[in-house]
Amino acid sequence: MFKKKPIKRVLLHNSYELPGDRWNLSSHKKTITVSRYDHSQPYGLYTYFAGAKYPINGIPLEPAVYAVCVIKKMVINSLRFVKKFPYIAILFLISPIKKFLWTMFLSIANISLYPYLLEPNRYCPSGRELYRAGMKVLPQNQNLVELLCMMWEFDDAYRYRGQDILCLYQRENKLKQELKKMVKAYKQRELEPAVKNKIKYLLTAIKIMSLFPKIKRKVKAVLDEIDVQKIGLDLYDKYYAYQFMGYDFDGLSREERMKMRENL
Repeated sequence: MFKKKPIKRVLLHNSYELPGDRWNLSSHKKTITVSRYDHSQPYGLYTYFAGAKYPINGIPLEPAVYAVCVIKKMVINSLRFVKKFPYIAILFLISPIKKFLWTMFLSIANISLYPYLLEPNRYCPSGRELYRAGMKVLPQNQNLVELLCMMWEFDDAYRYRGQDILCLYQRENKLKQELKKMVKAYKQRELEPAVKNKIKYLLTAIKIMSLFPKIKRKVKAVLDEIDVQKIGLDLYDKYYAYQFMGYDFDGLSREERMKMRENL
């Protein structure tokens, strides 16, 4: 494993230029204006919009968002290769080169996100729960836990979907049964063709995981540790996620969600 430098965390408002005062949200089909950024609370970071009832969890630092997108592409391209050339990929997965590839990936990912690391208390509420559960089960894998949390923090479109699906998890059941249930629910709720097309890569990742009992045990241990009440959509999340046109949160249509949103 690569040697990691001592963590020198940053607070976005102290170290980087904040995003502009206008956002063009394609998922909402409108442009909204930022009124202020708030880092005064002991937990989390918040962005307030003009005319909005609640803030959104997090501050969208553009370089961090871009770094997360690059890492996502690395993961998707890797899974695409595995799906296209399964026999070659299996040779890599069962050989000593597996450790080298995994170490190289973590090194690249952590170097990319290193300048934007947040204190754990600055993650959004669901991110703090993910960090807590991850570090409790995988205390020796801080690099991996932080990578997952940063990707979770700076990609709210995927985070909202993940929060919605993880709430379905029941720890008393077998992992295979729960994964099958969650994938089925995701297929039913996802409406965007481009995103839905990526489900095949999720299935590929699950198949790879099934080859390694040790990884399966760790994944189940993390999922068992997560408090589904804390990982799910909170008030602020629902206020913004319920507007999305490309995903049926809680298995409800957008029309049904918008009626519920009026009472939030």
